[in-house]
Amino acid sequence: MSSAGVGPLCFIKSRVNAAVYQDILEYFMLPSADELYGAADFIFRQDLAPAHTAKSTKTWFNDHGVTVLDWPANSPDLNPMEIVWGIAKRKMRDMRPNNAEELKAAIEASWSSITLQWHRVIASMPHHIKAQWFLQTNRKAEGELHLEETQSRGSNYNIENIFQES
Repeated sequence: MSSAGVGPLCFIKSRVNAAVYQDILEYFMLPSADELYGAADFIFRQDLAPAHTAKSTKTWFNDHGVTVLDWPANSPDLNPMEIVWGIAKRKMRDMRPNNAEELKAAIEASWSSITLQWHRVIASMPHHIKAQWFLQTNRKAEGELHLEETQSRGSNYNIENIFQES
């Protein structure tokens, strides 16, 4: 999911370890990013699940030139995916699937119908992050939103560097 659109869903039947996650990145995220962004740079955001923070995953991002935004622990309120999943769940509320295949079909139908909602969610995130940042750090609301790159492409952006006082 991004400001440019949503990518395909990936249904997996195993636990997600670093190797499985890297396959998802390779075969779902990269093609989707190419389709959505072309040659333009993008910043990837993920939570701190063990598969996401594994040394081999960090190496994978570096090897593929994907810039990752460092993210604070325990911040589901700042995760746009949580909001989008909430929208998808509300859309599925009346579907009442009876088995795994019906559930998968309901999820796919709900996901494909997310149009304006995801765009609004993504568009609202800088403001939401800024508001949370100022609430948590007791800073004034006059702070300026920007990303300060810590290194070249393939490096991380740090959430602490997003806001600077004017």
